[in-house]
Amino acid sequence: MPQRALQARRVVGAARTPDAATRAAVRFRLATAGDVPALVALINAAYAPVDWWLFGHARTDGAETRAALADARAHAQVIVGELEGRAVAHGILRLEDAAAELGLVAVARQAQSRGIGALLIAETERRARDAGFDALHLHCIRENGLPAYYAALGYAEAGEERTRDWGARREFTLVHMTKALR
Repeated sequence: MPQRALQARRVVGAARTPDAATRAAVRFRLATAGDVPALVALINAAYAPVDWWLFGHARTDGAETRAALADARAHAQVIVGELEGRAVAHGILRLEDAAAELGLVAVARQAQSRGIGALLIAETERRARDAGFDALHLHCIRENGLPAYYAALGYAEAGEERTRDWGARREFTLVHMTKALR
């Protein structure tokens, strides 16, 4: 996929409140090895229009996803959101020492703009709270409009840095955000 001009790329939209039907229909569970192909496809399709300009390659692959599942046995939860028996959301909740961190949030493109991302984040917050954590932390990319999305869900900016993390082709602004859970 060729790089699009910065102003022409798709930026993450505003957080949406799910309607009652969506809220009732989405189910969350821990991922299994059998989910890997569907999750890789879901994550890559969700990330491509948002951050191809920065990375120029697929966001994840089967090996990375299987490694996240292996890590889940120790101190992480790979969470899948399902709608009508199909995976439509993904996130990784890392529970390490004194910090709970959310990462690799993705919603299937055909399921976006229905509030499923907000439901996924609420589920990770519940799981972190149930595990005894007082706050949930995440890192996101300012240039993709992500801080505004997370701010709408109650997250506050706690700092930022210019970086080329995650194999980026150019420098970007990595924003550190946090939300109190109690």
